[in-house]
Amino acid sequence: MGKKSKAGLSIGAIMLAAALTGGGTFAFFSDSVTQSGSTFTAGVVKIEDVSETKGFSSSQYISALAPGDTDTNTVTVKNTGNLDVWVRINEVASNATKTGALFGGETPVVITYDSGAKKLAPNETATFKVTYEFPLKADKTYQEAQGKFDVVFDAVQSRNNDEGNGPKTWN
Repeated sequence: MGKKSKAGLSIGAIMLAAALTGGGTFAFFSDSVTQSGSTFTAGVVKIEDVSETKGFSSSQYISALAPGDTDTNTVTVKNTGNLDVWVRINEVASNATKTGALFGGETPVVITYDSGAKKLAPNETATFKVTYEFPLKADKTYQEAQGKFDVVFDAVQSRNNDEGNGPKTWN
């Protein structure tokens, strides 16, 4: 390679380096924008007992049960949250609250609950029935016996958890 060729290559390399260096210093107009105000708030699942009377306090037999007595009480539950919910009586949890001799022995007081779930929109109410029956076969060992229990309700969102007649899961 001759001196002219080497000189030409050197000059070409220098020009290429200058062009690349200079090209990096050019500025292009640009801009960006931020869309603000995207606030997320989780919904609320909340229910309340809005019954006029609490428990079986209005029952004619509650303070002097006799074998063969039965009565039904209604419990009204209101969705006070802001999501549609499924509501049910949790029979297992309700039965676990039973205390007292009336729920023991061979012929205890039997409690039955409305089964199934009810779907409630916000501010909507639903009524559930709870029935007690003191078996006619109960013997004198139950005299002056007492018993107490609570009715436990479960609520779960219905959106993304709906099979039409109840939720996919209660968790």
